[in-house]
Amino acid sequence: MTTIYMIRHAEAEGNRYRRIHGQYNSVVTARGWKQIAALAKRFSNTHIDAVYSSDLTRTKMTASSIYKTHGLPLNTTTRLREVCMGVWEDEPWGEAEQKEPEQLYCFNYDPENWTIEGREDIYSLRERIKSVILDIAAKHDGETVAVFTHGCAIRAFLSYVKGDPPKKLKDTPYCDNTAVAMLHVRNEEIEIVYDGDNAHLPKELSTFHKQHWWEDEDAMDRNNLWYQEYDPASDSAFYHDCLADTDICGPDEKIPAADPAGNGHSAFIAMCDKSPAGIIELDTERGGDEGAGWISFYYILPEYRRRQMSIQLIGQATSVFRRLGRERIRVAVPKSNRTALEFFRSAGFRDRSSCQNCGYALLELDISLDFE
Repeated sequence: MTTIYMIRHAEAEGNRYRRIHGQYNSVVTARGWKQIAALAKRFSNTHIDAVYSSDLTRTKMTASSIYKTHGLPLNTTTRLREVCMGVWEDEPWGEAEQKEPEQLYCFNYDPENWTIEGREDIYSLRERIKSVILDIAAKHDGETVAVFTHGCAIRAFLSYVKGDPPKKLKDTPYCDNTAVAMLHVRNEEIEIVYDGDNAHLPKELSTFHKQHWWEDEDAMDRNNLWYQEYDPASDSAFYHDCLADTDICGPDEKIPAADPAGNGHSAFIAMCDKSPAGIIELDTERGGDEGAGWISFYYILPEYRRRQMSIQLIGQATSVFRRLGRERIRVAVPKSNRTALEFFRSAGFRDRSSCQNCGYALLELDISLDFE
């Protein structure tokens, strides 16, 4: 018999920014690293013979909770990747909710009828995860193995092991980040001892404790944003109204200048359902020679604050700058704006400037995918 601990990766950008990541490569968040520390403590006195992970960075980071602490090599394989989300990959969940709600419902509850272009079908996903689990078990007969993979892959696999047809996927709940399932595998027979166990996480570290979409019947989050490219003809008044209500500035001049259209700037209107909720402006030229991108302007309307929306704009910036090959995001925030400083620092930005006499703080977020 082989004992397998099947573990979901820690909170990653897609979870925090509410984006569809699938096999898109991303990293864990600041809270994710705290979850990893809690997971390491949980397994500190558990004997582990081998560690396997998908080859995506967020799972490799999470696997460090065991392979580094136990002095083991990390075995990576594409077979443990998340389901491929096709043309949805790196889109905001709000985009799918807004434009293809029927397909989103099928993805969550009726996967046989989920037909997004380029997607991996439910049968291929279940067979892929089952086959790699059986291969790992056969290679480590009589041993205990930690396997790090992804939420949808785990959910589809556990439903399969329970004998449920795809249309009963809804009966298998989602699991929290770093949640653990324990399996016993004997001669290709898989027994689920327990699943979805996040007992090592206090409430303040639980991703699910901060989100409630998974409790709703349709699994849709009404706080998810989606984005429209800024149109000077129709959005200029909204832009300037937002700009007039904040004091974000740059180190050399007031930025943004007159309008985000052109001059190396691009902007996006953040939409909540049919209504504008905020705006983010990016300087796609500045800092390029240093591998950095700049947030020029960032604003959420007061009525949409404290709803886990502000952080989603960081996700939009990350998506744009990563496509441009940037590894860091920078923002200048007035030192007088303590709320903004606290927000960006809680989002993982670190102080880059040591200037004591300046009126602003220069902050930077690492978005590189390098991890060893």
